[in-house]
Amino acid sequence: MAAPSVEWATRMDAQMDSLDASIDGLQAELDRCIDATAAQDEAEMQAALEALAETCEEMASTLAAVGEELESAAESEEGDLTEWLNAATARRDAMESSVERIKGRVDECLEDLP
Repeated sequence: MAAPSVEWATRMDAQMDSLDASIDGLQAELDRCIDATAAQDEAEMQAALEALAETCEEMASTLAAVGEELESAAESEEGDLTEWLNAATARRDAMESSVERIKGRVDECLEDLP
């Protein structure tokens, strides 16, 4: 990969903003699923949780691809975007942790279903 440009960094920022919003949506959907459990709507909850689990896996895959792209950029980087790359990598790592936490909670909820 050629040295990353400011335009590339801007595109990566936009992609990570979108991923952040998706993670917030995952958490909101998980909260709705938990509320459905309280309402005793097990079939609805199971379907929603299974969809959430799939979405979490897709998001984890996307985050892995972003991580690979950031790593590749860092290897070819000549110094102009080093600070940005470090911050972007930390941000991606935090998003990955959030997705793993949500996926773990989804798995727990699925196991708790009768």
